[in-house]
Amino acid sequence: MRQQLGSLHDPALEQCGRAAPLVERVWALDPTLWPDVSHEPARLGWLASAERTGERAADLQALADAIVADGITDVLMLGMGGAVLSVAALAALVEVPRVRLHLLDSTHPDAVARHRAAFDPDTWLVLVASKSGTTVGTRALLDRFHADVVDARGDVHAGRHLVVLTNPGSPLVEVARARGARAVVATNERVSGCWSALDVLGMLPAALLGIDVASHLAAAGSDLSMARSPALADNQAARLGAILAAASMAGRHHLVLVLPEHLAGFGHWVAHLVGESLGKAGRGLVPIVDHHLDELAQYGPDVLLVAMGEREGLRALADHGLPTVVLDEPTLSTLGGAEFRWEFATAIAAALLAVDPFDAPAGVAVARATRDVLAADDAVPAMVEAGDLLDALDEVDRLVLSAWVDPAGPMREEVRRAGAVLRRRFGIPVLVEVCPRALHVTAQLHNDGPTSGLHVAVREPPHATVDVPGQPWDFERLFDAQLTAELQVLARNGRHAGLVDLDDLLDA
Repeated sequence: MRQQLGSLHDPALEQCGRAAPLVERVWALDPTLWPDVSHEPARLGWLASAERTGERAADLQALADAIVADGITDVLMLGMGGAVLSVAALAALVEVPRVRLHLLDSTHPDAVARHRAAFDPDTWLVLVASKSGTTVGTRALLDRFHADVVDARGDVHAGRHLVVLTNPGSPLVEVARARGARAVVATNERVSGCWSALDVLGMLPAALLGIDVASHLAAAGSDLSMARSPALADNQAARLGAILAAASMAGRHHLVLVLPEHLAGFGHWVAHLVGESLGKAGRGLVPIVDHHLDELAQYGPDVLLVAMGEREGLRALADHGLPTVVLDEPTLSTLGGAEFRWEFATAIAAALLAVDPFDAPAGVAVARATRDVLAADDAVPAMVEAGDLLDALDEVDRLVLSAWVDPAGPMREEVRRAGAVLRRRFGIPVLVEVCPRALHVTAQLHNDGPTSGLHVAVREPPHATVDVPGQPWDFERLFDAQLTAELQVLARNGRHAGLVDLDDLLDA
């Protein structure tokens, strides 16, 4: 870990001094480190995930082996937020996976239709990941794909193509058993969703990909040991947490994560972890995942840059005053340790910022609003004039471009290019977030974290119509309900937000 912090050096040094005595208290499962955390230490299971999951490694490996032996060649993983992002990071690093892994965390009808067209009920497994078992999007996807398997193979055999990862006692347990699921694998209820990278939520998919789970978890051992040191010169995780807290306190609210494109999944998992955990009471950091370095002028005065691996141009930016941290680029063998390092850093930063990292009330509010919109059959909000919305730029220091699009459709690239244009035009950070994934990644942050953002949504009209079995609404209605709920909750929390036409936005 290399750091060149410029004007952030002294504030970071002060926070390192505050962080040092917190290390022992974290490992002692001290719930008083964070405010209003009556449920602790019930959420500190992530500290022991490598050990606890390691104890189950043989069972996970046996289940994965049996699935592959039955002729399964492809795994369709359904889930939202941290449930799939850490798995995406793993999958990108496996050179020759023993199954093809398809991750679906979108309710856009075209995305669902595309996966249905590829789905082979004879050789595909549906793997559902939802710790709470109540996520409406995940449940809708489960109902759709399980019905497709039933149609093709009948009730008796369909369950062999279904595995569910969920907390003990969640509603999905009974649903899975009623459908004859091949396995219901209990996740650790003492670990929150975005802290589950080393729990079975991440490690069963790893076993299916062909990773030796026990070895993968053991490789994280050195990072766990390092995180126990009260000397922050030796404790990279705690030192990183102190730097994150110092940046937030100094008004450097934008955390630019620069990493290779093949590590995008890891970057989005970090964004989920940091954004959701720290985005409380007007505090926190706004993560921006990027794959290239920009001109210094494009970053603005309120950025902390964290790069995964050295690259040309980093030192020049740091020499010009941009606080910069460089971490080792994760590989397959070091990914588990890198994930734990970010978890520990986030826990330390939360303690220094006096926020509860294990709760996401604003995220829950968006989920509840989605159900309310579906029940009321509310219409999608009317588009607003982009120019009128952009008038609020005088009051904000970032633009959040929420792309309600098919993740693999043509409009996603159009929105990405638009984000680059807007960043150059206005000279402020522009976040391009694919939705509804972002509801599970940054909903907490945008509604309860730093307030100075303008939220602009664009929508890609779907071409496909896909029913949700057992529901009076289809996937387009669900997709639009999630969009409506996001805008409603943002407005309720006093954020500038609206739905616009993309061309109108670029012309404004």
